[in-house]
Amino acid sequence: MLNLVQCLVVALSLHVAAVAGEYFKPFNVSFDHRAIIIDGRRRILNSAGIHYPRATPQMWPGLISKSKEGGIDVIETYAFWNGQEPVRGQYNFEGKYDLVKFAKLVGSSGLYLQLRIGPYICAEWNFGGFPVWLRDVPGIEFRTDNSPFKIFFSNFIINSGGDAAFCKKDSGSDARQFAPILARRSNHYVAAGMIPFVMVQTSVMILVMMMVMITVDDGRDVYGLLVGIEANEVADGGGGCGFHGCMVVMAVVTLMIENEYGYVAKSYGQKGKDYISWAVNMAVGLGAGVPWVMCKQLDAPEFIIDTCNGFYCDGFRPNSDKKPLLWTENWSSWYTTWGGKLKHRPVEDLAFAVARFFQLGGSFQNYYMYFGGTSFGRTAGGPMIITSYDYDAPLDEYGLLRQPKWGHLKDLHAAIKLCEPALVAVDSPQYLKLGPMQEAHVYSGDIHNQSQTLTFPGNSSRCSAFLANIDEHEAYTVEFLVIIVALRSLFSFPYLEQVVAQTSVKDMPSLRNVSAPQVMNQKEARHISKSWMTVKEPISTWHQYNITVQGILPHLNVTKDHSDYLWYLTRIHITEDDITFWEANNVSPVVTIDRMRDVVRIFINGQLTGSARGHWIKVVQPVKLVQGYNDIMLLTEIVGLQDFGPFFEKDGGGFKGRIKVTGGKNGDIDLTESSWTYKVLC
Repeated sequence: MLNLVQCLVVALSLHVAAVAGEYFKPFNVSFDHRAIIIDGRRRILNSAGIHYPRATPQMWPGLISKSKEGGIDVIETYAFWNGQEPVRGQYNFEGKYDLVKFAKLVGSSGLYLQLRIGPYICAEWNFGGFPVWLRDVPGIEFRTDNSPFKIFFSNFIINSGGDAAFCKKDSGSDARQFAPILARRSNHYVAAGMIPFVMVQTSVMILVMMMVMITVDDGRDVYGLLVGIEANEVADGGGGCGFHGCMVVMAVVTLMIENEYGYVAKSYGQKGKDYISWAVNMAVGLGAGVPWVMCKQLDAPEFIIDTCNGFYCDGFRPNSDKKPLLWTENWSSWYTTWGGKLKHRPVEDLAFAVARFFQLGGSFQNYYMYFGGTSFGRTAGGPMIITSYDYDAPLDEYGLLRQPKWGHLKDLHAAIKLCEPALVAVDSPQYLKLGPMQEAHVYSGDIHNQSQTLTFPGNSSRCSAFLANIDEHEAYTVEFLVIIVALRSLFSFPYLEQVVAQTSVKDMPSLRNVSAPQVMNQKEARHISKSWMTVKEPISTWHQYNITVQGILPHLNVTKDHSDYLWYLTRIHITEDDITFWEANNVSPVVTIDRMRDVVRIFINGQLTGSARGHWIKVVQPVKLVQGYNDIMLLTEIVGLQDFGPFFEKDGGGFKGRIKVTGGKNGDIDLTESSWTYKVLC
């Protein structure tokens, strides 16, 4: 595997500090059993999930600054494959998909960046982040030991293809042309000359993203994206810096391979195990030199950190005592489906989960989401997920502070930051049982003394305590500085002298000057017109681009996901005997569809007769037919392509099984193999 491209899966961006006589001094990133280590220092990190395509670029600076003000250390996001490569070999880094601009804003703010490229992301995003063109590759099966999928998995990382020169072109100074000159030495690929295609430079960071071209063993020219920190300024005009000719430091703390595969692994059997083994070996073979992460992967190998996703992760432990405790998705609430209720997670519960996680040894947690935003256009996943991705997050769908959630968490983050020196100083805290469901964990530099006698050193010492009442029904008085602990609550004592955070109390410092929302004065709207006019929209319009074939085609095979809507039209002939039979028996003919997903509207001779919605449901719709020819028109609608589950690339949409008109005098009329005309409704 190429060692030039080492950085494209989950990353925490690495800050650099100016040093006299040098351009910068890169940080060293590693980990031990307790925490991520940055520049030799264990860190306790709070992360904010923000998906850059779910906000407008104009919103990005405000979202980042509000996150930082809220006590966040890291911004987490995905890279969205179907947004970055909507057409095979054609890359898009413009507008809301300008990942480079987003990374630059995060870096210039002084925060870290966690970038997750699965390549499967789920994220309630259309098709789980996969481009729909991928399903049309002959013989492909996603996320299993399948040669076509593994090829494109790899190509996603190295962006193969002769026309994959996706230089960012804009009016700014960030865009540079590239002119790679490469040579092969022994078994290693060496870039003899590379020019950056994007240089992101701030006062604290230079992130260099380079396009490199390599001729691999089968003769293909492979274009790869190299992301790193360049130790020397890159010369303009073609000289560049060879990969082995100067120091290039990876701008990452951790890398993630795959995403929540543990949910589906059993469905793939041995082929799934072989696929994960291949993916892990491919990742490690990149030689990135930084930790690799897999979420929801209990059998992750020794050199991969397995992490937790969920509402609570205080009971989670990695599968080795050599790995730190990381929480990659702390669900601030949940998504909403069409017709469903909006979900709400009380801030007291969310704060309790965070504090409890750090109390019991956690070192990194990411709010999924801190800002949810909007799934613009047709990007919402399925089935039936609404376009709002608000997620009851601390920043609402519009980027405004959601109080008291944002302010309460800000105070909690400040308390945890005060506790950080004590938390990282020791491997295990001192445990004190204070009641039947009450306990304390004391972190102290002198924790090797396991006696139950506590001392209360001054503020300069590394000593902090967490008091927890996990009783959901009763408050409790404990003899620890004589504290009454509210039900399901947790206190933080950074110096064992004063309470600086209580998860069940929302009257914290950040909230004391917050004004209550006021109802705006309602003014009477001026009528533009007191009369209404209606326009009757014709039922479809046929043109030369319609196609007519025998049989029912899968929805996606026709639309290629360029539209959610597809018309199906066929025509049947009804005799006078059929009409007489229905009238004599006081019955109606029925259109039956074996299986349908997500929405269908049934028109008979241009008139809407009925509708149905559901996930692969049977449709039974009585209809009225006339003697002679009758047009049966079915309008199918996909409301978000499937984004999770095993073999979800086979889910598709539209119809499965047979379509019939039942109840005729001479039996059913099977329309499945009839001549159907198709029109994509844009």
